[in-house]
Amino acid sequence: FPVTIDTSNYKVKHPKGSVLIAYNGSSFSEPVGIQQTAVMNIEIVLCLRPEYNNKQGNECIDLVRSALTSDNFRIRGFRMWCSNINVDGEDGGIWYYTLGFVLPYTMYHGD
Repeated sequence: FPVTIDTSNYKVKHPKGSVLIAYNGSSFSEPVGIQQTAVMNIEIVLCLRPEYNNKQGNECIDLVRSALTSDNFRIRGFRMWCSNINVDGEDGGIWYYTLGFVLPYTMYHGD
């Protein structure tokens, strides 16, 4: 934790940019009976061309954040929440933004 996406080995080919997604592991509580609480960590990197920086970059960030935290988007019945948003800067004409997401959920052993 946390595993970060290495963008130095990735070439953005789409004219608008790209979205990179990484699973950054899970953590688990001690089981209570057959129930165990877990937290999954997801990292998303937006790679945006210069015309999508500033206002449009912020709009892209908001679109991704709101889509993944929406009440309509659930995994195993649970909603994700955004844990952090970072502007990572510009490299080679591409702007990088990292968004961290957390998915808390409950596991039942034996199901």
